[in-house]
Amino acid sequence: MKILFVCAHPDDLEFSVSNIMISLAKVHEVRILSMTQGEYGTYDLELRGEKLGKIRIKELRQAASIEGVNSVTFMGCLDAHLEIHRDIIEKVKNYLESYQPDVIFAPECLYTTYPHNDHIRTGLIIYFLVKSMKISERPKLFLFHSYVNTHYFPMKHWKTQSRALKAHKSQYWLLLPTYPLRFLFGIYFGRRLPRAFWARTLLAEAVRRVDFQQDAQRILGIKHRLIGRMVSKLKRFFVLEHLDLANRK
Repeated sequence: MKILFVCAHPDDLEFSVSNIMISLAKVHEVRILSMTQGEYGTYDLELRGEKLGKIRIKELRQAASIEGVNSVTFMGCLDAHLEIHRDIIEKVKNYLESYQPDVIFAPECLYTTYPHNDHIRTGLIIYFLVKSMKISERPKLFLFHSYVNTHYFPMKHWKTQSRALKAHKSQYWLLLPTYPLRFLFGIYFGRRLPRAFWARTLLAEAVRRVDFQQDAQRILGIKHRLIGRMVSKLKRFFVLEHLDLANRK
């Protein structure tokens, strides 16, 4: 089975679905596709741009190696300026047609808990391309950073995941303060695992299995609507913050 993990930035997967990726890489062919090189993920003006991009390429390859993944491809989009246009859609489409994955993991684009434009647009590109395929040819699509999750996976490899996450040294300024959040989400998702898993782990990762027909008809409950409203209000902060990082001279 061929499995593709798609991310907007080099450290996204280690913070979201690393344990799933490690488990799958042990028995299946797994590849990573990163839309950007994360060139603007720093407040250090001397480091940002092409110099940081080269560093983060090496960091992702190192993290992927720790997780058992040897194939990492970059689409060349610009961090914080990822736009949806014909050229990038065609480029990703060509990659999918060349690799023909059976399963794809990508950022949530409809019910996201992380309102970063790069993440949402990455998810939208994958969502559109998979939906446009013939039903018989569609790979299974799972989206992470969702508040409408359908599947929960025990974090059996959290030590390996931690080593992979720490490979992103240029992102310590962002990752280390949010690391406790990783475990809080893990505990929250872990409570949704069957009780049989609780003796072995209390932590889990979560994803949403996409059902295009259900997405067209879904009516959210009060809890999910409230989460959606809160995320929408956070979006303006994310947009301004990342554009500020990208535009500083």
